[in-house]
Amino acid sequence: MVLRGPLDDDGLRFHLARRADAARPDDVALRATIASRIAGQTRRNRWFPPRGGRPPVLTLAAGLLAVVFALITVVVRLAHVTPPVAQTPVPTAVVQSPSPRLTPVPAPVATLPSGPLDTTASASLNGVQVTIELERNPMPAGESTWVTTTVTNTGADDLIWSHGPCTHPTTVTVGGTVDGQNWRDGGDQIGASLRFRSMALAQAGVADGAIVVSFLPEAFVGKKGTYGCGDVALESSLAPGKSIKQRARWDGEAGTLLGPPPTGQVALVGSFRDFWRRSGGEPTDLYTAPAIEVPLTVWIDGRVQGIIHPGEAIDAALRDQRLVAILETRDLGNANIPVLRYDPVAAVWEVGLLEDNYGGEPQVHLVIVDGHTGEIRQFVERTWNFNVDGFP
Repeated sequence: MVLRGPLDDDGLRFHLARRADAARPDDVALRATIASRIAGQTRRNRWFPPRGGRPPVLTLAAGLLAVVFALITVVVRLAHVTPPVAQTPVPTAVVQSPSPRLTPVPAPVATLPSGPLDTTASASLNGVQVTIELERNPMPAGESTWVTTTVTNTGADDLIWSHGPCTHPTTVTVGGTVDGQNWRDGGDQIGASLRFRSMALAQAGVADGAIVVSFLPEAFVGKKGTYGCGDVALESSLAPGKSIKQRARWDGEAGTLLGPPPTGQVALVGSFRDFWRRSGGEPTDLYTAPAIEVPLTVWIDGRVQGIIHPGEAIDAALRDQRLVAILETRDLGNANIPVLRYDPVAAVWEVGLLEDNYGGEPQVHLVIVDGHTGEIRQFVERTWNFNVDGFP
């Protein structure tokens, strides 16, 4: 310890009090400073200065008295600052550093418009009328909202359309994106972590940052994750004057299991395509054939705030070296697939890798991340049950 400048009384007591709390290596220097200070004060405050003409005996007596008073002064001063010899040092509390957290960045909060909002819209083309009717507008985030679609053949002959091999073909798809709101980007990653992050975001459909709102056909409601109908084209027909109604549901989450979206306006679109009239024959190229799109301005009432975004959840999970070690020893995309989903009940993100296990039971390695703070709660390795867990 280097002493800079003279210490006053309070300074001396402060250093001695610290020494009483815990032994320090600079006691020798501190004691020397105290001794020097006391000696200096004794010299500066001479109790009996010599006076001319005083007898030697009185001078000697005065000197002895001065020594006695000086000794008393030293004892009194040391009694105030010297700690008891038997004092036990108080243990120093160790402050534990909290685990890293992610602080959600406040996003601009849109304001819901006042007054009633439209819930129905329709459009017509080539003898076909398409109508979409929303259960409610605005739609509360985190809660289910249904839409009913109606396709009516107003022409003079049969309406024909192409679709996949699902039992209940989706004649009208309904979806949109939140205007003026985007998923926040995450941090920087390298190597296997970067590849995993890119694959997970692309698979979730959020690589471009768009917050997607989509309605699931009623036939698939209750199935977790994504679904498919096979890569086979079938045809259905509708006679003149007839209509076909179908329902679809929004589960209150963005994308596929990505948590409730923020408050915002959605340019919802009901789309009917790949159709033709029997009298006109099937178009040569269905991709360039006309389609009917029904726009409806919808608002989302975002009731859950402060949830970290998908990219941030991935970055948080990649702080777990157990997951990173697995990623670095796998050929990512070969018999494995990223898992990225939000559990609104537990308010956590599940981020990890699902492995096919080459004919055995599929295994998943998951990091459970707190949905609000980004803290790692748990690392889980278990069997993946497609009937319960769905498809990522």
